[in-house]
Amino acid sequence: MQSASSLAFFALANLAMLCSAQFPAWPKAINTTTVSKTIVITGTVDAKNARFIAASNIGNGGQGEGQKAIFLLKKGATLRNAIIGSPAADGVHCEDSCNIESVWWEDVGEDAATFRSTDKNAVFKVTGGGAKEASDKVFQHNGGGTVYIKNFQVYNFGKLYKSCGNCKVQYKRKAVLDTIKATGSGKDIVAINKVYGDQAQLSNIQVSSACKVICELFDGNNSGGSKDPTSLKKYLPGQSGDGTYCVYSASAVKVV
Repeated sequence: MQSASSLAFFALANLAMLCSAQFPAWPKAINTTTVSKTIVITGTVDAKNARFIAASNIGNGGQGEGQKAIFLLKKGATLRNAIIGSPAADGVHCEDSCNIESVWWEDVGEDAATFRSTDKNAVFKVTGGGAKEASDKVFQHNGGGTVYIKNFQVYNFGKLYKSCGNCKVQYKRKAVLDTIKATGSGKDIVAINKVYGDQAQLSNIQVSSACKVICELFDGNNSGGSKDPTSLKKYLPGQSGDGTYCVYSASAVKVV
């Protein structure tokens, strides 16, 4: 019969193995390619941990608007096992439903990825991977549909997920985040628009003590960028969401 101490040991070991599987070490790049023309993906591309950086005509990786994407994913396309280095320009654009699997942003540029679709049923899936040094947003949701982010790690960021606050055409958007590790400094895990009925569902979220806000509600608008959205409510670590827009319990978020 096993002792209580040995059972506790095996339980901790299993937990450590689970955490390791969910949040693997950052991969090492096998090579680096400078991209001077956006790479368009229509099917599935496995980059096998190659690194891609933007040429100057694509973008400088700062916060200036209008930079081009390194990758453009068409409807149903999948990008996996890619490393996006610096300068990252505007990262990855999905023009409709797409899959981003084990993609790593070493130094986020304007945004890591932007999701666009006129389809309210569009599905964007981000599985695995991670992002570092996002001065502003990591994932920007401009179109309709739902963004799923799972088993993702982020370090030093502004907003992990942002529903566009002033796009000319607005949608009711949804974000589902599960098993997220956010370390370093961070402003918001999710930022969504109350006025358009956005919803964020969160589970298994780990944040550092420097992460300020879990879910922030905004009074979005359709000014096309001429007017900034107004913050309405901030839900902090240790607080439950409201159950309507910010959907999670206090226990869904752990400060580590």
